[in-house]
Amino acid sequence: EIVRTSENPYTRVDLVESSTIHSAQGLSLGYLGVLPPQSGLVVDAGNLLPVPKADETEPALLDNLPSALAYDIRPEANVLVLGSGGGTEVLTARSGASGQVTVIEPNALVHRALVDDLSEWAGLADDPRVELVHEEIRSASLRLDEDFDVVVLSLSDGYRPVSSGAFSLTEDYTLTEEALASYFDRLGPDGIFVIHRWLQEPPSETLRTLATIVAALDVDDPRRHVVGFRSFQHGTFVVKPSGFDEGELGALLEGIAERRYDLTLAPTMPAEMINRYARLPTPVYADSYRELTDVADREAFYNRQPFDVRPPTDDHPFFFHFFRPEQTPDVLDDLGRRWQPFGGSGYFVLVALLAFAVAAALLFVLLPVLARRNLRAALAAIGPGPAFRVVGYFTLLGLAFLLVEVALIQQYILLLGQPTLAVATVIAALLLSSGVGSTRSSRFGWRRLMVLLVVLLVAYPFVVEALTPALLPLPLAARVLATALLIAPVGFLMGMPFPRGVAALSETSDVVPWAWAANGSASVVSAVLAAMLALSLGFGAVLAIGAGLYLGAALIRWSPA
Repeated sequence: EIVRTSENPYTRVDLVESSTIHSAQGLSLGYLGVLPPQSGLVVDAGNLLPVPKADETEPALLDNLPSALAYDIRPEANVLVLGSGGGTEVLTARSGASGQVTVIEPNALVHRALVDDLSEWAGLADDPRVELVHEEIRSASLRLDEDFDVVVLSLSDGYRPVSSGAFSLTEDYTLTEEALASYFDRLGPDGIFVIHRWLQEPPSETLRTLATIVAALDVDDPRRHVVGFRSFQHGTFVVKPSGFDEGELGALLEGIAERRYDLTLAPTMPAEMINRYARLPTPVYADSYRELTDVADREAFYNRQPFDVRPPTDDHPFFFHFFRPEQTPDVLDDLGRRWQPFGGSGYFVLVALLAFAVAAALLFVLLPVLARRNLRAALAAIGPGPAFRVVGYFTLLGLAFLLVEVALIQQYILLLGQPTLAVATVIAALLLSSGVGSTRSSRFGWRRLMVLLVVLLVAYPFVVEALTPALLPLPLAARVLATALLIAPVGFLMGMPFPRGVAALSETSDVVPWAWAANGSASVVSAVLAAMLALSLGFGAVLAIGAGLYLGAALIRWSPA
């Protein structure tokens, strides 16, 4: 039964009640008790967050969940939980540790449900040991100035088969190399970090998670710092940036054995603890994790994997994009054979859309030449060379403008927290500033402004990267204003080349609509191309390509100075 539905511009959350909700991610095989009654928060109609009834949740159940191992060695911990989920992770922290529990929940509707609708059921809002805060996770990780003994990144998203490819186009700034480094900064000298992911075979989510941990740690021997274990469908890593001592390692291995988890990574790995309970034909997780941490050439290791498991970064934050070009034959072979093609399906949706956009663009650029006599006459009057320069110049401008715009939207999701807000803010700021630039275009030397625009676009990713850590802790209104101010110089210059080109065509007015058609068609193609390039190369590279296209437009040199 849907009890209540809440919506805002970013998301929808349904509060549901059902006797069939029975969920405990990563539950130990050693637990033989019952699960408590659970309500559910369904996020965007696809992700169920189970909310256990607090006063009927047995301590024994909480002690048999993966995060409990961290409290075996940190029983007096002050805990930071990043992502409340349905509250199970918070109850585990409250039961396992005697210190304060600070909970950061980025979804306003989930936060409201836990503190209002489900406050008595979840038992968190009125607990003096628990502080529930609504804030973006990355913003909170930089704003908080206190150290914690344990930091837990909750597994708040549902199981997503890598074969579907449905989420491969989604940015996730909570799982990048820079994000994990910021979580490590919230730890005290002996602090412990815990992260969970779903198991996929061959290893993908958890292997990429480990690769990101290793990159964020940046140490010579990662195995001294990471302990991994798994259940049937759930993998966990316990990380200590300062390195585990023998006592801590012994306690963790004992806890893993008692709870009947399978060990996947540790400084020392007893053979009897590997692939013992949730048995596989081969211990693929333990083997791949050990190879990743021990190999000298990690780039060669990544190249050997069936999926792309390189660590995501803030410049390339696509944690769920596992596609490699080598998968193409498998993707094509699976088409029409099963409802979820191999993991490249999300990417190939873009390929198909790009092909359609290019075909449509060519149609709307070539068709007017064939259909309009006055256009053919105007083009014949200026000659084939100038006609080629006209279409080339306006096409390159259309490609460049949308490449930059889409890259900026994706890049500012980190600073603004929500894709919808990033779209609204970036488009508004870019169109406003480029409109102002258009009105002032005649006052600037054409070649000078093109050179300045190219230099600014090349330098822009470095400027944003340097400023983002200082801007993230600011209130949302301040971040929106900062975004608009940072975009304004780029938009101002990007608004000038097009009107200068139109002005240069004033003597051949019949060619102007054709120039508009070339520019608009290229913009449609560029929007799709920008997403593909961001997935493959990252946002900085997309901006650099946009700069190169503006440089190409300048080199065509058909427009007078």
